Amino acid sequence: MKRAACIVFLSVFMATAGQVAFASAAVAFTSPTIDFSNFTDLVGWQFTVNNNITVDALGFYDNPANGIHSSHPIGIYDVATQELVLSGAVGPADPYSAWFNWASVAPTVLLAGHTYDIVTVLNGDNRTWNPNGITFDSNITYIEDVWSNGVHTLMFPNSTDSNPFGYFGPNFDISPGTVPEPSTLLLLGTGMLSGLGALRRKL
Repeated sequence: MKRAACIVFLSVFMATAGQVAFASAAVAFTSPTIDFSNFTDLVGWQFTVNNNITVDALGFYDNPANGIHSSHPIGIYDVATQELVLSGAVGPADPYSAWFNWASVAPTVLLAGHTYDIVTVLNGDNRTWNPNGITFDSNITYIEDVWSNGVHTLMFPNSTDSNPFGYFGPNFDISPGTVPEPSTLLLLGTGMLSGLGALRRKL
């Protein structure tokens, strides 16, 4: 009985410590207009963060009429340093929702006031251009498209343009706030363990 109670208690703690609540896509739209797989190879878009956000999933555009046929690397770069701060891959088997396939990533904080590029490699699959009913999460501000020609691996993009909302491509799921600091998790763990001790004394 005691052993079972301990296992349940620790399971609750681990689930709480690692839990990331689903929030919303950074970019959303009601329907696509024109899809392309030509012109550019590495594509994406640039944005500024208005409030600290936590990225917990990456998305790749998937029009069910066509589907996607390969796995796509996706990366987010800090424009000021050109450093890769987050990466992952999205493939055909990943879950679909609202015009994108999604893959979870380790929760990563993007900081308010910083500008980032999110990019992906198309690998012959489509991006969509200027979709209908496009909206952006209020925690970010869209700036412009970014791209590189002849590139088949993740890299910091070398070109930009002001075409209207053209290179989606990549997407990400965000929520306001930051990932809990280690000290916060330590306090949570200490409280959990204290509760566990009290529970064991009662059993």
